[in-house]
Amino acid sequence: AARRVPFVTCSTCTGTDEQALAIAARTGGAVESMEGAAIVQVARLSHIPVGEIRGISNIARRRDRASWRIEEAAAAARRALVEWIKAGGC
Repeated sequence: AARRVPFVTCSTCTGTDEQALAIAARTGGAVESMEGAAIVQVARLSHIPVGEIRGISNIARRRDRASWRIEEAAAAARRALVEWIKAGGC
């Protein structure tokens, strides 16, 4: 289901449960987004409205690639984008 949550960025991938809990406690963020952070930063500096649609494939914790749900995440992102366009976009 689509929902809005705060994103945070960090200079490394979270690879342990302890790191994930520490970042969440320190920032209140619900999603790590290293890739989108640069675009958001430049847009804000340029006073351009910006948002990010993202499909979440895994929870930040100990890396267990077997549990990642990449196809489901891509489908969820696609559905969110289509819903946003149908609702009038920006």
